[in-house]
Amino acid sequence: MRIAILSDVHAGEAPHGDTWVITEPPSSPANENPLRDLAGFVRENHLEADLLLCPGDLGNRAHEPGRLYGWNALHHLRGAFGANSVVATVGNHDVVTRKPSPDQAQFLKMLTPSFPTDDPILVAQYWAEGFYVDDRDPGYRILNINTCADFPSHPGPAASQDDVDAPAACRARLDLRRPSGEDRGRTART
Repeated sequence: MRIAILSDVHAGEAPHGDTWVITEPPSSPANENPLRDLAGFVRENHLEADLLLCPGDLGNRAHEPGRLYGWNALHHLRGAFGANSVVATVGNHDVVTRKPSPDQAQFLKMLTPSFPTDDPILVAQYWAEGFYVDDRDPGYRILNINTCADFPSHPGPAASQDDVDAPAACRARLDLRRPSGEDRGRTART
């Protein structure tokens, strides 16, 4: 299994101190668009991956065009790597925390292809329970935890009891799916 990981894209409106990945990059020479340059590097060097993981922060400061650009860029890189799928998780810059919002992750829930993965059952479980275990492939398992589930608005309330109980729910789910013997060493996590 070959895994590529791209983290903290932080795509935003314009290059400045917070990000150099802009949402609508102009046609630019090499070394001025990091994601396009990365895709070119992957192709030129014939790099391959079975899975592309992104552990969060597609956009910068929950900038909607930035999150969309980051998600689309991941899928473009998926093609460059020849990966079977993209798996992401929510980062703190992917949820709305600087203003009141009834659903801080609503934008992510509407992305196409679906976020955080392509399986609708796993997507529904991720948003409902704050995690999923993907064991569709006998060669590996992925535990994907939404560490920003119920992330408080800024300023907002403290963590709820559900936040405290979430690790126990993850452990219980994993115990039910625990592989035996030598398979235990091959579990992948995001």
